[in-house]
Amino acid sequence: MKIRGWLPRTGFALLLSSLIGCDVTGPDVRRFTAPVDSMIVPSTIVGSDSLEIRLFGSLPNSCYGIEGVDAEKTAEKVEITVRGTENIREGIGCYAAIKNWDWLLVVSPPYEDPFTVDVDQGDGTSMERVVMVR
Repeated sequence: MKIRGWLPRTGFALLLSSLIGCDVTGPDVRRFTAPVDSMIVPSTIVGSDSLEIRLFGSLPNSCYGIEGVDAEKTAEKVEITVRGTENIREGIGCYAAIKNWDWLLVVSPPYEDPFTVDVDQGDGTSMERVVMVR
């Protein structure tokens, strides 16, 4: 089962800064797995409720952007990957400003107890949280 996330509040700001700072389409774009700095996940959830996972991260300058979040869910776990982009076109100027982002991902039941949230960091490691299901 594939789940798509959505970007609240900062989505428009990231989109606007990406459009102003750099074109993030075409062959001059490098795609990568963006690391997550932190996440908020409840420690316990009722098995019939949706699970809200909030991811936080930062990008080094205006030539970077978040393209989306992919999630693969089973009853035991959800594996999350944040897709980032970098404009690598010659001669493009990037504004030297750290871009903070946050993403809310809502995962629907069913869940088994315990349920694991696993976020790929892009460097061979992952950030993991365990949610107890009641």
